[in-house]
Amino acid sequence: MVLTKKLCPWSKARELDGVPMKTRRPLVVILQAYIPTYRAKFFEELIHRAGGRGIDVVVVAGRPSGSQSKRKDAVAPPFVVPLKQKEFRLLGRRVTLRKWPRAAAAADLVVLEQARRNIDVYRLLLPRSLRPTRIALWGHGADFAGSRGSFDVVLRKLLTRRADWFFAYSAVGGAAVQALGMPVERITELKNSTDTTKLRGDIVQLEESELWSFKELHSLGNNSAAYIGALDAGKRIELLIEAGQEIARRVPGFRLLIAGDGPLRSKVCRADSQYPWLTYIGTVDGSAKALLLASVKVLLIPGSVGLVAVDALTAGVPIVTTGDNAHGPEFSYLEPGLTAEVTIPEAAAYAGKAISLMNDDCKLALMRESCLEASTDYSVEDMADRFLEGLMSVFSDHVRV
Repeated sequence: MVLTKKLCPWSKARELDGVPMKTRRPLVVILQAYIPTYRAKFFEELIHRAGGRGIDVVVVAGRPSGSQSKRKDAVAPPFVVPLKQKEFRLLGRRVTLRKWPRAAAAADLVVLEQARRNIDVYRLLLPRSLRPTRIALWGHGADFAGSRGSFDVVLRKLLTRRADWFFAYSAVGGAAVQALGMPVERITELKNSTDTTKLRGDIVQLEESELWSFKELHSLGNNSAAYIGALDAGKRIELLIEAGQEIARRVPGFRLLIAGDGPLRSKVCRADSQYPWLTYIGTVDGSAKALLLASVKVLLIPGSVGLVAVDALTAGVPIVTTGDNAHGPEFSYLEPGLTAEVTIPEAAAYAGKAISLMNDDCKLALMRESCLEASTDYSVEDMADRFLEGLMSVFSDHVRV
């Protein structure tokens, strides 16, 4: 069987069957539900870097569906191979059935998302001798923002322990996977990141005239804040709006720009039409995100904090959030009092914490410096290098998986 250009458009066709492993390059296939904007650069870097080390990486992805499609953050880079998949409900649960491409059947390693909804992950329940290939998982490592029911916990533990390798987004996730029984020598910590190199460059290249025009367009003064992320229940959008009312009442010239999309967009749009201090600007990325981050004092993220933590650190903009929320593993990148402020999920308390920070220029300056210093630990380039190190370990003769 030949891996053709149609299946793998950026590489030459090559023979895969009947060729001894040592005479051909290892093939890694990564299956994704879809490619969000923030992940495209990572895959591009990984493919390039792995190719230079003698490993071919093929990324296969479908299209977002359900609530994911409402975020409107999907992209289709030229290196991605289309994936056929179908989502449906089974016993009240969201389930995804995917058709493995021929490349996956011929792969030396298939990397799957750590998601129980994907039917193909249950291949891990088969004895290793009956699996079509070695299987690695990657993801959070634990249910940071999902279900914690006893059945889910047991199932996650079983599937994770039977994987041949685990690529954890963070040290916190890696520790969670190790606690499930995965040997530490089979865990790679990735330090999940957005494209900080581009964001940092976009901010540096901003012209004063661009900042002035943007601030004038949205009537931004010295007391401006932003929200960036999905517009869904886990982000506590209602709390954000309620707290915003209190801040606007107590802080002259307060403005809040909300960027993102999701199921609660209509609620945000109604608030936009109702409150003069709030403006909804839709999704932002690239230079538009840089412009937004460079124009505000703080980020107000009362709900779950994920990769927005990386953007905040890179831009030097501290986050105000709540402490009891089901944050993503990237929340561990933040340090309360230095790069973020954390309070209880109550509108008055949240507003009070935001107001206190916005009114303290000295503390803001110190937190900005702390954010910028911490941001140097995260980049998609380093993340790709760590992923590649894990792949090299998988294929090493010295590691038995």
